[in-house]
Amino acid sequence: MVQVNLYAAARAAIGSNSINVEITNLHELIEVLCGLEPKMESILKSSKFLVDGTPLHDLTASINNAREIDVLPQFAGGSSPF
Repeated sequence: MVQVNLYAAARAAIGSNSINVEITNLHELIEVLCGLEPKMESILKSSKFLVDGTPLHDLTASINNAREIDVLPQFAGGSSPF
């Protein structure tokens, strides 16, 4: 089980600061979040993901041992440092 921390638009769409999920990669996380709230699809297209504090861009990379994932939507139209 991994804790997923949601920020900004992702938090507003899901209605919670965090959720706990059983996933093996970020692609599965995206499916779970979009299943909870269809608006998440557009939010996640410009979001960045930190897995245990490290940026992860490969949606199919194994994250079986992850403890925490941060979902960081693009803030105020600014560019991301990742």
